Amino acid sequence: MMDAQRYLKYPVIAALPGGRLSPEALRAPIDVYFMLGGSIMDLSHRVTRLREGGRRVFVHIDLVEGLGRDTAAVDYLMRHVRPDGMISTKTDLLTHAKEVGLTTVQRIFLLDSLSYERGVNAARKLGPDMVEVMPGVMPRVIRELTRALPCPVIAGGLIRTRQDALEALEAGAVAISTSRQELWAKTV
Repeated sequence: MMDAQRYLKYPVIAALPGGRLSPEALRAPIDVYFMLGGSIMDLSHRVTRLREGGRRVFVHIDLVEGLGRDTAAVDYLMRHVRPDGMISTKTDLLTHAKEVGLTTVQRIFLLDSLSYERGVNAARKLGPDMVEVMPGVMPRVIRELTRALPCPVIAGGLIRTRQDALEALEAGAVAISTSRQELWAKTV
C-alpha cells in the first residue's frame, strides 16, 4: 500500500478539465495534477511540461480523446505519455495499469447505497493505490469509506469552497481534487 501522506505532500490536487494547461495551472503551488481528458495528440506534451516542473501527473484514461478503452491504451499511456499514474472507473484498465507499474486511482461515483456497496467491493477486490469518491461533498460518506477501504480516499467533484475542502479533509480524505483555481493556493 502506498504512503499517501508522502506522495500527496499538499492535500489539494489540481483537476484539469479537458487536460488544459493554463498559465495559472503552471504557476499553481500544486504537487499533483489530474488530467481530465484532452486529446491523444497533445497529452504527452502536457504531461511532460508538468513533470519537468517536478509535478506528479495522473491521466484519466476514460476521458482522453483518441485512446481506446482497452489494455493497449494503458500500454500506450505507459510507454509514450509516461504519467505517474492513471485514473479510471474501469477495473480491467486499472488492473492492467497496476501490472505495468502505474499508480492507480479508482474513481467511484456514489449515487445511492447500491453504488456505494459496488464501489467498495470493487475497490477491495482491485486494490487501487487510491480511490477518488465523487461527489466529494459528503463528509459522512467519506468517513465511512475511509473506514471501509484499505487505501487512501480522495474527495472530488462539486468541491466549490474552502469549507467544502476542509470538511472533506476533516472527514478523512487525504486530498481533494478540484478545478477551482481559487482552491489551489496552499491555504486549505
